[in-house]
Amino acid sequence: RNSNWGRYLGTAVSHRWLVAIASPEIREMTACFRRRMRSANNEFKQSCR
Repeated sequence: RNSNWGRYLGTAVSHRWLVAIASPEIREMTACFRRRMRSANNEFKQSCR
């Protein structure tokens, strides 16, 4: 679990850095992608419960 948190934090930091230097189009794409991932993650949690 700790390794998962470390991986998540590293991914979040690098992703934030990428978004900071990304163009608005890429930023919009990643925002849409993250929204899709979040909704899919919520569905996954509900189905697992």
